Amino acid sequence: MKKIPIMIAVLLALPATAFACGSCVFSIFEYALPHTLAWCLGVTIWFWIVMTISAFYRFFTAVLWIIAAFFIGATSFGPLPFVLLGLMALTITVKMFRWETWKQLSKKKKIRLKTVSATAALCMATGLTISMQSKAIRSDANFILQEGGHQGRVILRQLIAQPQKNSEQLKYILANRDESNLEHVYFAEEISQALTKTKQEKHHREINL
Repeated sequence: MKKIPIMIAVLLALPATAFACGSCVFSIFEYALPHTLAWCLGVTIWFWIVMTISAFYRFFTAVLWIIAAFFIGATSFGPLPFVLLGLMALTITVKMFRWETWKQLSKKKKIRLKTVSATAALCMATGLTISMQSKAIRSDANFILQEGGHQGRVILRQLIAQPQKNSEQLKYILANRDESNLEHVYFAEEISQALTKTKQEKHHREINL
């Protein structure tokens, strides 16, 4: 319990970007690292299991940490609190593998710790591979349509700023927009205006030539 105020203090010391709403920060992370929510859930499970293995009474402490992470993440800092949970899980794991602590662990705990650590390492390697593949094949247009959010709007502004260069992606967004989504309806109008303006400018240049 005493560590929770420390967690909040660390988060408050983070750069200004972290002070956006939780969904905005999640959107930024999702663009850089696809499947961010899955990463957060995986880290949460890893943290909870490691805390429970280290000492059963920490089961309840772990639950409080997880609740705090979800609350702070949803309201302000997105995935950042889960990064701290991951660092804590790693720190506790390293401490338990130290010889002084390791020799005091029961045989069952040793087996559980080895199993959890190996599984966590495998899941991280697999998850990173999947995230990087998703990042490589997902276009900005697909991100805007699938994820939207703060980062989606930022990327859309960048595409609209250069409508000639990004005309194919802008047309793709228009063709695949969801008419029931008010945000899609709004940016569809902006895209249409940008493409119309580009078409008119191209027409004028052709006339002048």
